[in-house]
Amino acid sequence: MKNVLITVILIVSVAITAAMGIRSFLYQRKRQGVDYYTKITPLSERKEKNDYFYKVKAFDKNGNAIKLNFYGMDGHPIKKGAYLKITYGIVSDGSNDVKRWEEVNKSSIPEKALGKIEKD
Repeated sequence: MKNVLITVILIVSVAITAAMGIRSFLYQRKRQGVDYYTKITPLSERKEKNDYFYKVKAFDKNGNAIKLNFYGMDGHPIKKGAYLKITYGIVSDGSNDVKRWEEVNKSSIPEKALGKIEKD
């Protein structure tokens, strides 16, 4: 009887620990963000006061689309035709938003995403 109780306690403990680990892993992945790729076009830019605002259609590595909005840096526009990697995920206030972006070479964009960017 004592062995059965110890076994049940161990199984429950392992199950709870595993569930917490999986939950933590998924939360961290979302918190770190998902990378999306896009190309800046004249239609994606709008000047607002002293900054540039961008509305783009971006694609993940599997070619899934999402619409993203973000600002440029230090009042400077992003050059037209530039390819960007945009990281989208949970920000400090708990909402989902663009966490960061960077210009990348066309050759570093995953094939499925690049195909959608070029078609769009």
